[in-house]
Amino acid sequence: MLTFTSPKWTSPRSWQREALPITFAHLQQPNTESGVVSAIMGAGKSIFLAEMAACAVLQSDEVIVVSTSTEGLVDDLYHALRKRCGHHRTVGQWFGKRKRMGQIVVVCIPSMSSFAAAMHAREFKCALWIADECHRSEAVTVLAAEKALTPAHSIGLTATAFRSDERDTISLFHKVIYRYGAKEALRDKVVVPWRIANYQGFDDDTDAACLEMIQAVDGPGLANADDIADAEKFADYLNANGVTATAVHSRLPTHRRTAIMDDLKAGKIKCAVHVNLLTEGANYPWLMWLTLRREVESRVRFCQEAGRGLRAHAGQIWGKFYKDECVFNDPHDLFGGFGGISFAEALGEAAPKEELPFDVTRPAEAVRSINDPDPPVAMAAIESAVRTIAVACMTAGMMGDRRPIKKADRLKPSNALQQVTLGHVLNTTKQFIPTGWFVCLLAIRERPDCVRFGFASDLISALSGIRQAGRWPDVDAQGRISGVIGESPAPAPEEDIKIRTDEDGQNVIDFEEYCDLARADSLQAWVR
Repeated sequence: MLTFTSPKWTSPRSWQREALPITFAHLQQPNTESGVVSAIMGAGKSIFLAEMAACAVLQSDEVIVVSTSTEGLVDDLYHALRKRCGHHRTVGQWFGKRKRMGQIVVVCIPSMSSFAAAMHAREFKCALWIADECHRSEAVTVLAAEKALTPAHSIGLTATAFRSDERDTISLFHKVIYRYGAKEALRDKVVVPWRIANYQGFDDDTDAACLEMIQAVDGPGLANADDIADAEKFADYLNANGVTATAVHSRLPTHRRTAIMDDLKAGKIKCAVHVNLLTEGANYPWLMWLTLRREVESRVRFCQEAGRGLRAHAGQIWGKFYKDECVFNDPHDLFGGFGGISFAEALGEAAPKEELPFDVTRPAEAVRSINDPDPPVAMAAIESAVRTIAVACMTAGMMGDRRPIKKADRLKPSNALQQVTLGHVLNTTKQFIPTGWFVCLLAIRERPDCVRFGFASDLISALSGIRQAGRWPDVDAQGRISGVIGESPAPAPEEDIKIRTDEDGQNVIDFEEYCDLARADSLQAWVR
């Protein structure tokens, strides 16, 4: 049975302070099963891990093994452990040509078997195995190495407690002993709310769409690419069109990759076009937006990439921006295609800006945006709103019947049947929709020229699901997915726009009386 000394860390986060004694108590139970501490990306798992390893009491022939998935993460954890306990405990690394034993050894997953053999040859015992990114423990190399290590105790850390295939299991770690989720992280300001921005037009040119979306966001961000040639080509395209950008990829030496990210952070460039930069362990909390230019196939990969944009950042960025949200430019509608991504999944499991594209706390302004005579401008507001509601409903398991739609069909204009159906579900769902949202949804119904087939289908399914569930999903007052289930946005002020019901029980918006809109007559919408 393991024993532990009292922790000596300074200013731990609330979850770290709370989780450590729970973990100690779990490991001190006789014949205890392997446990999992699940904490979102950016929560500070390496600090938690280092404190746990530093407090464990070891015998002279015992070691602590820390496994992780990449050589970069080996280095990160090695330095975190050296900083915390290097003065009283030796720390080693084991991967490639770096093979150094210690009382604590950080091992790369592919090297676990060779380490186990070396450990037994020196007659050491594994008192504790700490598996960082334990969702990777189903790899054959890990399963074999675990038998060779024969750890007396095991604890897993992860932000991503799900697999690509729901039939998969994590056989070595199956009991979550502590969970630090999105709701708690939002409360503690460890992460920021997020917004989905969809392309404003019907253009099939992905690079042109991405350029337009990148030009519309502030601060530093990333755009992903299929391969090195693609990254360099798109970086050149951005530079030729007034957006400072540089490609960053594995063919560049480490110091050059570091310099590019330093330039991005400092404001010397606006965009880094990357190839697999946002892998496990990547830590760039100052990123304000991500452009999802590449059509990824893996849901887990997509969630992990998205989640790394949500980390909070204290202080100014470029000397003039504060990170109060993360914007996801989604030209391929990946959030819709993957069936909704929640905070819990995107993370492994704020003050609003002055100008928001779709602010349902000011419905008159939102309706003006929807009713803009330029269809692409109207579409930007409409599709962002539709996608936000649909993703929130998918996240909460609230979507109504929804048939698969081919990508080519999703981009077609909505049809007359969808408009009639949308009017019906709006009329029967009114009681569950906050006033500001209801006003905007009525206006959306009046712009069939700006709503695409796929978005109309998703909105109808979402509203049907809201009616069945009898509640509004977790969308906050600024149209952002907040991760707080069941909290409705603030209702619109009554004096802004009023909705009345005529003698036939039909809903009508009194735009002419309560706001001055150029096309008020056409927006006197009777919802059938």
